[in-house]
Order: sequence, then structure tokens, then C-alpha cells
Amino acid sequence: MGETVQIFRAKAVRRYNDRREETVLPLFGAPRAGRTAWVILGLFCAALVVAAYVEVPAYVHGAVAPSDGTHAQGALTTIFLPPESLPGLKVGQQVFIELREGAVVPGVVVEVAPGLRPLGETEGSSDR
Repeated sequence: MGETVQIFRAKAVRRYNDRREETVLPLFGAPRAGRTAWVILGLFCAALVVAAYVEVPAYVHGAVAPSDGTHAQGALTTIFLPPESLPGLKVGQQVFIELREGAVVPGVVVEVAPGLRPLGETEGSSDR
């Protein structure tokens, strides 16, 4: 009775021990999780590209004064804006003027003139 009887075969015990020593990488989710992550990354990149090319409207407070004269597109109006908004203004750009009554009047930029000039003086007629 001094003998110990092994209930497992030696070959099976060796295979069991070999498997325990193997490195097993953990699964971080189902195979669909990888595809989903790539789809989300692709949508994010597409959104960045779209955001780079979409024009965002700028809201600038200023003063509006009606001008004498007309243009091919209608009545002329002078809009006085802060100097910081000058780089964003371009001839032909669409503008919307919101009146105190709440009405919104559409218009187009005909001329961008930096700085103030005396009335009646054109850009090239200065005697200075």
C-alpha cells in the first residue's frame, strides 16, 4: 500500500503542464469590435475633412447707414464693422443685416474699404 497510484497518464500530465506555460493573449472583444473601431475612426476622419471645407458664418456687430445711390443688385448700404472682421470680408460675399424689428435683409458685399475716409473723397483722390 505504500505505492501511489497515478490516475492520469504521464503524457496527459505533461501536455497539461505545457499548456499552462504557454502565453495566451487576452481577447479584447468580439471580432466585430475591431471592425466597429475602424468604422468609427473612418467616420471621425471623414468628419474632420468635411469640417475643414465647410464655411462657418461669422456674426459681427456693427452699424448700418443707408447710402445715396444704387447698384446693379439694388440699394447701397454702408456697413461699419470692427477692424478685426476685415480679413473675413470679400467682395461678392453674401451678408445678412438683422434690423431692430427682427427682420433680416440679405445683401452682397460690393466694396471693402479699410479705414475711414472723409465724405466725397475716393480712394485715389487724396491730396496727401
